[in-house]
Amino acid sequence: MSRKTPILCRIFFKKAGPPRGYFVRNFLTQEMQLKSGIKLLYAFPGFRRSFERALPKPVGKRYQQYAENASVDFSNFSEIVIVTPPQTSFIAQLLAAQLTQLGVVCRTVANYSADAHDPTALYIVFSLFHHETLPPASQRIAFQVEQKEQTHYFTPLYLAGLNESLAVIDYSRENIEFLRNLDCVWLSPGELLIKRIFFYPIAPMPQGDTYADREGILFYGAMTPYRSKILDELKKTHDIEVVTDLFGQALKDKLARAKVVLNIHRSQRAILETTRVSECLSFGARVVSEDVVNQGEFPELEELIDFAPAGDIDALSEALNKVLRTPHDQTPEVEALYQSSLLHLVEILDDLGIPYQKSAVASHDDSAASAPAD
Repeated sequence: MSRKTPILCRIFFKKAGPPRGYFVRNFLTQEMQLKSGIKLLYAFPGFRRSFERALPKPVGKRYQQYAENASVDFSNFSEIVIVTPPQTSFIAQLLAAQLTQLGVVCRTVANYSADAHDPTALYIVFSLFHHETLPPASQRIAFQVEQKEQTHYFTPLYLAGLNESLAVIDYSRENIEFLRNLDCVWLSPGELLIKRIFFYPIAPMPQGDTYADREGILFYGAMTPYRSKILDELKKTHDIEVVTDLFGQALKDKLARAKVVLNIHRSQRAILETTRVSECLSFGARVVSEDVVNQGEFPELEELIDFAPAGDIDALSEALNKVLRTPHDQTPEVEALYQSSLLHLVEILDDLGIPYQKSAVASHDDSAASAPAD
C-alpha cells in the first residue's frame, strides 16, 4: 500500500498540491467532491491526505486570511517578481517595462521555486494553474488571463486561488464583471473578490522601425483546418508568408519587417486575440483580422485593426488590399495606448500603496491637463 500511494498522488495531484486538470474535469463534481465511481480511492491514506489538502478552505478561514492580507503594507516589499508561462510572456514584458519606467524594481521568471523564495518580494503570478508551485498567498498577486467564455477554467479551486491572493489583476472589464457576478460555492456575499480586483489593459509597446521600410503580408501561428482553408484561398491572390513554430527573437524579427499581419482565428467564431494583436502593433505592423464575437470590448485597440467578416475570403482580400494601398504609420496611436495602460498601472500602485516615481508620469499628466475640455 505504501509503495502505491505516492504513484496515485503523482497521477492525480501536482507537486504543489492542487489536483491536475484532467482529474478536476473528469473525477470531481462542481462542489469539488469525488464522483461516486472513484470514492474507493479514499481507501488509500496518502490519496486521502493529498485530496483534503487540495480542497479549498472553508469560507470562514478564507475570510480570515483575506482580512489578514488586506492589512499587508505593500511598501515593505523590496521588489516585484513576475512569474509567467510562455503564453503570457508579452503581457509580462509589458508590465515589467512599465514598472521599470515607474522606478519599481522588478524581474521576470518563468517558474516559481520554493528553494529560491524571497521573503521580501511581491510576486505577480500569471495563470495560477499553469504552475506546479505557487508563492504564498500573503506575497502573491494573481494576474487572471483566462477568458470568461472558457468557463471550464473557473473551477471552485481556481477561484479560491484568486480569492486567497492579495489582489487580482485582469485585462478585460467583461471578465471582471463575470467574476463579480459569478455564483461561487465559496463566496457568500460576493464581496471578497470585488474589493481587490483591478483592470489593466493589454497595450502595444512601441519598438518597431518606420512603417515605410516594411514589406509583405505575414501570418504566424499554429495551423488548424479552418486557418489552412482561409490561407489557401487568400494565397491565390496575395503573397503571404506563413510561419509556424516560430518564437522569441526570430518571431520579433519577422514582425519588425512585416507591413501587414493577418490575424485568422483558430475557428470561425472567436474572441479577439488581444495579446497577439498588441504584439504585432508593438513592432509597427498593420493588422487585418477576422471580426470577433466580443466586438467592442476593446474599442481603443480595435480602432487600430482593419476587420473583415470571419470566413469571408473576398472581404479579407479587400481589407488586405486597402491597407496595402493606404499605408499609415500608427506609432502615435500605439504610444497613446501604451500611455493609457501605464496610467491604469499607476492607479493599481496607488490603490495598493506600492511606491513608485511619480515624476515618470508627470509629463503625461501635464499634457492631459492642458488639453481642452470636452
